[in-house]
Formats: sequence, structure tokens, C-alpha cells
Amino acid sequence: MRRALLAIVAAAVVGAAGTAQRAEPAATAADDDVRLLMQQIRQVHPNAFHYTREATFQAAADELAGRAPSLSPDQLLVELMRFTNLLGERDGHSGIFPLDSSHRRVLHLFPLYLYKFSDGLFVVAAPRNRGLVGTKLLAVDGTAADELERQVRPLVPRDNEATRDDRFMSFMLTAEVLHGLGLRSGTGPARLTVQKPGEEPRDVTVAPVTAAEYLRLMKPAFPSFVYALPRRAKPLYLRRRGEDHYVTTLDRGRVVYVGYNLTLGSTGPLARRVSKLAARKRVRRVIVDVRLNPGGDNHTYAPLLRALRARSVNRPGRLVVLIGRSTFSAAENFITDLERRTRVTFVGETSGGSPNLYGDVERVDLASAGLSVNVAGVYWQKSFAADTRVAIEPKVAVTLSSSAYFRGRDPALAAALAYRLGR
Repeated sequence: MRRALLAIVAAAVVGAAGTAQRAEPAATAADDDVRLLMQQIRQVHPNAFHYTREATFQAAADELAGRAPSLSPDQLLVELMRFTNLLGERDGHSGIFPLDSSHRRVLHLFPLYLYKFSDGLFVVAAPRNRGLVGTKLLAVDGTAADELERQVRPLVPRDNEATRDDRFMSFMLTAEVLHGLGLRSGTGPARLTVQKPGEEPRDVTVAPVTAAEYLRLMKPAFPSFVYALPRRAKPLYLRRRGEDHYVTTLDRGRVVYVGYNLTLGSTGPLARRVSKLAARKRVRRVIVDVRLNPGGDNHTYAPLLRALRARSVNRPGRLVVLIGRSTFSAAENFITDLERRTRVTFVGETSGGSPNLYGDVERVDLASAGLSVNVAGVYWQKSFAADTRVAIEPKVAVTLSSSAYFRGRDPALAAALAYRLGR
């Protein structure tokens, strides 16, 4: 799955489906969008009804087509998102994404970046209001953050629920989504209720910006598109999150640490460096960090995989891989290969991708709605055919609190360094 296939992260796609061009009254154009989408799902997807029965899926298409002309543009946006999510689990590449640059319709987001920690939803970046960084989001226009999340999550494409943990914030920050859900009366500035630890809650008014402006504002902090956590001085993996891959040593040279942030580019030089360092007598562990890796190209990681399968690395307790909610697509394929072919120990969070998954999307342009929909066209089976899991679970589960993050701590790496066999 190449860079263009990071549809969720980079809002880019491979291939295109033709846009419907019908000279019909505007009142019926919206239902044409629904019919076109259903037709393309049938044609493009290798197994469109793997999660939702065909009859149920078709009935939903007919029902939505019937009421689409009576929906407002924002209501139609929400219902198209909800409908596409009938594709279900393992289908996190398919769907409608607010930051997709292919949309003809201009969507608007509140210029914040939120992250869900173990103790709640916090602002981790706010280029136009840096005083909000470190605050917990309590409500938007009086609706509690938990309720906003509950209503938004069904619109978010996923391989599993960890995928949604990684993505729901951009949907929740989209003014048209909140309006279409009936959670706000319009799409203008919103009253955000926030709270800093140890302080009283306060209200702040924030105006939305276009999706293009949102990405421009966030780009300095997020070297790809907006996902995971932003670059920070500490800890190591966030300080170097702008690098596709790198290797260094920790613990006075006794640990080889590999940052594998994108599954792109040749891993040959990286693999040679890992092999050389791992062969040193004092090295006791090799840690590969894919927590920030949303995927890329399956064909690029073979040299690194071979290096990690070598005797100098592939022993119980010696190879540890850090995974998390942003580990997706080709990165999920990589860790699935590691699971099958090495004695790896996984540490961190549930992975955002599935061992077997649908990817390699084609784009469907909906003329009336002005939206682009991604539809997966390939099934990637990296695990055995009967594997019903939708994620890889860590052997050592580690959560991240807001206080640990803002203090520059890395509990997952600490757990990987401290791991002993028999736990």
C-alpha cells in the first residue's frame, strides 16, 4: 500500500471512479449520489458484504436514496458517512474523511488537534490559540465531549475500535459534521468548555477554518497529515517523528532502538545498521517502534524483516515492538509478518490495523454532495485465512496519560526496556 494509499492519514487515493454526469433536476441529484456509491461499492470492493449482509446493505442504500433529496447538505454528509461505514471492520481505508483534499465541497474544522489519553480528551496543538494546549475538552456548545464522541464514532471508518480512537477527533472538529448530527445550530464559531489541571473550567470561542487551512496550520507540528501525536522535544519517538526511519542506541549501548515511522523507501540501509548493532556482545534487546506508522508500501520492509529474523535478534525477550492506535495499513502488515515469523513481544496499545485487511482504495466522486468516497479494492491477507481478529493486542498493555505526555515521559518505551520473560 503505497503513500497514495494512506487515504485516512494523507487524504490521498490511488485510481478514480467516474463522476456521475446526469442532466436531471437538482431535487433528484442527491439520490443519484447514493445509487452511484452503492454501484461502485459493488464493483470495486472485493467483498463488500463481509460485515453487513447484502440485503441489509441494499435496503440501507434504497432508504437513504429515498430521503436524500430532503436532507440538508450537512445531514447528507453525515448520512453518507454512516452508510459507507456499513462496510464494517477491517475496512478502515474506505469511507469519507473530512481532510480529504479531493472533496469539491469545502469543509471546516476548528483549528485544534485533540488526543484521547487514558484520562480524557486533551488539546495537544492549537496554532491560533496556544494557551489551549494542555487543556481538557469538556464540552462544545454545552454538549459534553463524551456525548460528542459517542455520536461521531459511528461515522469514522475503522479496522477496529482503536482505529476510531486515532481518528474520531477530526470528525468531531468538523463543523458540518456536528451540524449534520443536530449537535449545533449552525457551522459558525463554537463555545468550547476547557479545563487545565487544577483550574476551574472556562469557555473559549473558536472559529472554524477550511480543511486546507487546518492542514496548513497543523503541518509544522505534524510532518505528514494529522494523526497520532505532534512532534515534541521529549520523548525520543516524538522528537524524531518527522523521520521516516532511523536507528540509535539506548541504555548505554545495550538496546538497539529503531524508529519506523513510515513504511516507505528502502529499508536496506536501515536493516544493515540494525544487524551491525545487534551483533555487538553488549546488546540485550532490539526495540522497533511503529506507534507512529500509518502504512505506506508493503514491498519496502522485506530487508528490515530479514534483519529482525536473524539469530542475533530473533530470540525470546530480545525483540520487542511498540505498537499503537496509529499502527495501520502496511505497518500492520509488517507487524503481522513479525508475529508469524519471529518471537516478537508486542508492547503498547491495541494496533489500529487488522492482521487481514482491505486497502488500495479507488475514489468515487459524488457530484451533488461534492464529496469523495474511498472504496477499498484489494484484500490483504497476511495472517491465516481463519484469523478472525481485527487487531493485534500487545502482550504488555501500556496506556498514556495526559500528565505523562505533557511531562515528556514515554511509559511504553519504559515498559519495553524493563520487560522480562515470564511476565
